Amino acid sequence: MQFFDITLKAQYSWNRHPATLIWALLILAAPALAQFRTVEQPSSFGTADLKNIRQGYVIPQLVYGEGAAWDAWSSSFLEPSGEEPAPPEWTGDEDSDMEEASYYSSEVADWNTMYSARSLTDGDTASGWSEGVAGNGIGEVVIARVPDNKNIGIMNGFQRSASLYAKNARPRRVRVWLMAAESMDFGQFDDLYYNVKALASLETELADRQGWQPLPLPSANAPPTRAPGFDPADLTVKWFVAIQILSVYPGSAWQDTCISEIGTLP
Repeated sequence: MQFFDITLKAQYSWNRHPATLIWALLILAAPALAQFRTVEQPSSFGTADLKNIRQGYVIPQLVYGEGAAWDAWSSSFLEPSGEEPAPPEWTGDEDSDMEEASYYSSEVADWNTMYSARSLTDGDTASGWSEGVAGNGIGEVVIARVPDNKNIGIMNGFQRSASLYAKNARPRRVRVWLMAAESMDFGQFDDLYYNVKALASLETELADRQGWQPLPLPSANAPPTRAPGFDPADLTVKWFVAIQILSVYPGSAWQDTCISEIGTLP
């Protein structure tokens, strides 16, 4: 099949991951692939402007989805480690190959975002967000979607094992921002939040221990988040928490500062 022969043989300028070429060419062929989804891969591995967060700061859009969507959820995140998923074997059947390419783009997106804010709310204590800048990440920011503005907790550090917890840095002093979305919409695959605004903040010190610990939140009020097709009486506020690193507990081996989970306290 010529399309995929070209995909696998062509040269490209990014020189980051081989899979980037595949999904990029699929995007160019979008009209022919309308029945399949091709996940855009992250490019910036964060949005540095988040470090300028302050009261009244507004993020125009946050997409709870896959791949490049997670660039907007933190000021930086670490690029993936380990082996990139191998491309599927093309069969020569156009529909089958396009479907496989769609699944593959999603698999690569998950690999590319293994250290993104996605890992803060996946319920997996063996994963986590890691900032992606040189040093201990002082000033870096990460955002998590939370179900409420109370009874929220955090699992500090990289809690896959006691050894990895100690080897990586953990946030110590942090500024915690409470944020709310003005409106939202639902895509076929994603939840879209609009005008997510920083309402209030406080500083707190996190304990240097594994397991859940309470995450103090500032007090703030917000109107219910508007959503199409919903009765106003059924609307609720869609809350978010942003953590900015002010100081860290140093890691014994690496400077990467990590957080495993943010969510409702068990």
